[in-house]
Amino acid sequence: MQQAYIGEQVDVNFNISEIGIGGDTYVMYFSANGNNGSFEYAGTSYSAGESFDVPVGAFSGKYVGTTEGNHNITFTVRSSSDVEKTADVNINYERYEEPFELTVSQAPGERLEEEPFNITVITNAVGTHDPAVTYQMTFSFNGNRVGYFFYGGNRYDEGETIPLNYGSTNLTFYPETPNTFTIDFEVENSTGHSKSGSTFVDTLGRPVALVKGEKHNVSCGGLNGCDYQVRIYTCFDIGCSEAYGGATLDQVEIRIFNRSTNRWDTRLFNYNEATGSGVDRYFMLEEEPRESRLKYLDQDFEVRVRDTNGQWSDKVTGRVVRV
Repeated sequence: MQQAYIGEQVDVNFNISEIGIGGDTYVMYFSANGNNGSFEYAGTSYSAGESFDVPVGAFSGKYVGTTEGNHNITFTVRSSSDVEKTADVNINYERYEEPFELTVSQAPGERLEEEPFNITVITNAVGTHDPAVTYQMTFSFNGNRVGYFFYGGNRYDEGETIPLNYGSTNLTFYPETPNTFTIDFEVENSTGHSKSGSTFVDTLGRPVALVKGEKHNVSCGGLNGCDYQVRIYTCFDIGCSEAYGGATLDQVEIRIFNRSTNRWDTRLFNYNEATGSGVDRYFMLEEEPRESRLKYLDQDFEVRVRDTNGQWSDKVTGRVVRV
């Protein structure tokens, strides 16, 4: 009995010898005792029960089994004078299995929020790799979705199947959250073997800007009246701008409309240049003895802060209000 793997072709050789005068033509068909398979002859594939013409003398074909088990194949040849002859071939088909080892690279170091990074997935067959065996992967998170992979020009979300190369596959992960999280991987090949792995991602969150803009009257009294100031606060009674993951704030960018020039002005400050302390920290943009001279009175502004990791916060917009 021959041994083969499911889907593997096995050569079968024949010889038809005529007795007597001869001159008949011949057809052949086969049965596989309830198993599924096909027989290829002269470039054409035939199923059980289908007849095809065969010559006198030696010829050969290929049988392929598509189910597991012992294929007891009976080939029948019928002559044009209605004489039949049979021959049996036994092939035991086994399911091919390819166990493998899986390696998943770790995200290198602390990652900045929304900064993509590469993950390498390596599959290595235990023994010989059959090129016909394919590999695929899914990934998941413990909790809410926190990002997606981009590979081969396509985006893959949690739970979607990613086709892998055998050996090494490089994928790019795009995080969508500042959280620290774990990505769990499940890799399976077409022989039914699977392996799991994971990678831990430590993401440094971006800073958050908490901002308000005010016009203040100061030093009022006496013959000189008041001075007038336009201030941008980054810390006040309801909260403060903040950095995370051990970082501190180091810069503030203020973009504000100038009603005198009818243009936007951009001002960049070191965070330690702020006036005040505790929950009252502000950057004074201008001070004038007359309110009418203020360029930024009642104007729109945009503010963002940067931390010592080099990350900028989202912009906060507002308008300078009179207090």
